[in-house]
Amino acid sequence: MSILKRAFLALALLAVPAAAQADERILHFSSDVQVQKDASLAVTETIDVRAENDQIRHGIFRDFPTRYKNRFGGAVHVGFTFDSATLDGAPVQSKVELIRNGKRVKLGDPDNFVATGDHRYVLHYRATREIGFFNGYDELYWNVTGNGWVFPIDVADVRIHLPDPVKLGQRASYTGPQGATGSMAEIIDEKPGEIAWRTTQPLSSYEGLTVAVAFPKGVVAAPPPSSRLVQWFRDNGPPLTGGVALLGLIGYFWTAYRRVGRDPRPGTVVPIFSPPDDLSPAGMRYITKMGADNRSFAAALVDMGVRGHIKMVEEEGGWFSKDKTRIDRLISDTPLPHEEEEALIRLAAPGESIMMVQKNYAEFGSAKKALTNALQKKYEGTLFKRNAGWMAAGLLLFFAALWITAAAIGLANDAASPGQIVATLGAIVVAVLVSFVIHGASTSGKCLLRSSSSRRLPSLRSLASRCSLTHWRAGWAFRWSSRSSPCPWSSVVDGGFRPRRRKAARCSTGLPASSNISRLPSASGSTA
Repeated sequence: MSILKRAFLALALLAVPAAAQADERILHFSSDVQVQKDASLAVTETIDVRAENDQIRHGIFRDFPTRYKNRFGGAVHVGFTFDSATLDGAPVQSKVELIRNGKRVKLGDPDNFVATGDHRYVLHYRATREIGFFNGYDELYWNVTGNGWVFPIDVADVRIHLPDPVKLGQRASYTGPQGATGSMAEIIDEKPGEIAWRTTQPLSSYEGLTVAVAFPKGVVAAPPPSSRLVQWFRDNGPPLTGGVALLGLIGYFWTAYRRVGRDPRPGTVVPIFSPPDDLSPAGMRYITKMGADNRSFAAALVDMGVRGHIKMVEEEGGWFSKDKTRIDRLISDTPLPHEEEEALIRLAAPGESIMMVQKNYAEFGSAKKALTNALQKKYEGTLFKRNAGWMAAGLLLFFAALWITAAAIGLANDAASPGQIVATLGAIVVAVLVSFVIHGASTSGKCLLRSSSSRRLPSLRSLASRCSLTHWRAGWAFRWSSRSSPCPWSSVVDGGFRPRRRKAARCSTGLPASSNISRLPSASGSTA
């Protein structure tokens, strides 16, 4: 038994170093860079890896930084376009994702594991804005491997091909983490228009190889001024566009608030002793609420009863049912307001009755709808405006601002073309023009009641906001609810008014003869 134990222990000790040597790593990272005449790069990367299904399970991913800071601290965005990839000579599933500082290319099948052992990944992609244009020379500054690998890299090399066989200028190489200035790489080959480097020591995790080489001007085409403008917009477009769009929206909504978001000045406060312009109870509520509701319909029914056109009768329900209300249609010579007449026609014919029960919901719904339509046709657009045009234009500008900001972000990330950006700018111009057309309507009707003199009388909305309408028998009264002054009237008694004596400030008597707004009493007088 002791011999077997010793044998197992020896095998375990021999297996430990073997397992330690079988760690995941990049055995060889090779990059071939073809500089094109238009200053773009065609890159082929060959990555030999050792997979043990630890971190390399379904495949690998390659991070490509696309955002940098230039020497002046400004943003620089380089272009990246992924073409294709293979695994051990066969096409491999790939996916490009946006990350914080660039793009990530995922290589591998998410549903299958990579077999353990050594594998070769080959990537093909294109890059732009990697050439620097300076006085007297141009330069390629190229981060060969990137600095995001969690695996060590045993050997890394790069070969750069220029479009013409020209004499190369200054050259440099850097190895280590991002920002390092040391160099553990050497030039292994150089000839006109071509140069190659290779690392002299392995690279640890998050270390990489960067090279730079200068060459004469004219080898590659410099970007035209128009292209520089597009590139500047790529670099600075998203924050600039977002800021301008936000300021534009704030300016628009502030202008809308200044023009239509506030009620007109109330002017001189004048007490009135009857509803202005022969308003019905439903009409008064429609104006104050800028819409009709159940209370508007209830107020209309009460007014119909006051005018003698209907009678509400309470019927006892008995032991097993609730009490019910019956509406009897009567014949009366007292005229009804148009909106109440429209509702009553649909509710019941003269001499008929209708129970206020659920099964009659269609008749009551039709009557309420007729009341609402009549009130809307009578008052909306005349005594108040909903400013729907301002709201529609605001929504239009809001979505246009979102659209152009998203387009700027898409352009910065190579997800949109300059033509699409021009189209979005055109959409903004159209939206602004439409908003001006919408707002070309007159603003008349904001002040609902005006005197014929230069002194403005309070608008109906300002009066209604201070008063509550009370229907009592056959009379009307407005009860003052302002905090700044006491109630000038008591409640209605026997269908008439019993005003309280109080002093009031003098006011102008420049009211039209047909106005139904009573003048304020003099300082020494009283109302009667």
